[in-house]
Amino acid sequence: MQRICIVIPARYASKRFPGKLLKPLGDKSILGHVYQKCLEVKLATKVLIATDDKLIADHCVENDMDYLMTSVDHVSGTDRIAEAMRSLESKFDYVINVQGDEPFVSAKEITSLINLLTVQKAEIATLYHTININRVHSDPNKVKLVTDNNKRVLYFSRSPIPASRSGKLPLEYKIHLGLYGFKSTTLQDLTALSVSKLEKLEMLEQLRWIEAGYSIHANEVDYKGFGIDTEADYFAALEMID
Repeated sequence: MQRICIVIPARYASKRFPGKLLKPLGDKSILGHVYQKCLEVKLATKVLIATDDKLIADHCVENDMDYLMTSVDHVSGTDRIAEAMRSLESKFDYVINVQGDEPFVSAKEITSLINLLTVQKAEIATLYHTININRVHSDPNKVKLVTDNNKRVLYFSRSPIPASRSGKLPLEYKIHLGLYGFKSTTLQDLTALSVSKLEKLEMLEQLRWIEAGYSIHANEVDYKGFGIDTEADYFAALEMID
C-alpha cells in the first residue's frame, strides 16, 4: 500500500499578512481549517504541520494538531517540508504540500492531486482552476499557468498568460492553486537545486524545477475558494464563512 504524507508548511512571519494562519475564521483558525480538510483525505497516511514558530506550535498543541518544528532558515515551503520528511522515522512514497493559507481547499481537490502521482505517475503534481478574464486583471498574487495537451505545465507567471498579440484576449485563464505533490525522492532532489533566473524574476520557486528539467503535471479542479494572501482576502473569507 502506498504511504502518503500531507505536510502543511506554516510560517507566522508572512511578509504580506503576518500572523494570518492564526486568524480566526468561523470556529477555527485559518490553519485549523486547512488541517481539518487534510484529515478528511482518505488516501492520506499522515497529516503534519511543519513550522518554525513557537506561536504556531502552541496553537497546534492547544488544538490537537500534529506538528513538527523545522529550521527558521528555510526560504521556501518546499525546503521546510523536505526537512520534516527527513525527520520522520516512517518513510513515505509521496508527499503532499498543502499551503496553510488555503482554508477553502477540499479533500476532493487534494485527492485529485494525489491521483496525478499514484495513477498518472507524475513526479511533481499541482492543481489549477479556470476563471473569467474579468476576475484576473494583472493581480500578481494570482499566479497563472499554461499547459500542454498532456497536462504538463509549460510555464507559471504572475503576469496574465497567454498574452494575445492581436488584442483579442482569451475568455479564461488557468489560476494556480497552492498545492503540490511529489514523489518522496523527487522532493529531496529539488532541495539541492540552486535558485534559477526565472525564479528570481517571478518569485516563484516552481520555475526553478522547470528550468532544471523536471515535469510538473496539473489537474483542473472546480475550485470556488481562494488563498489568504492579504488582509483584504481575509475579510472576503470572513464573508464567505458567515
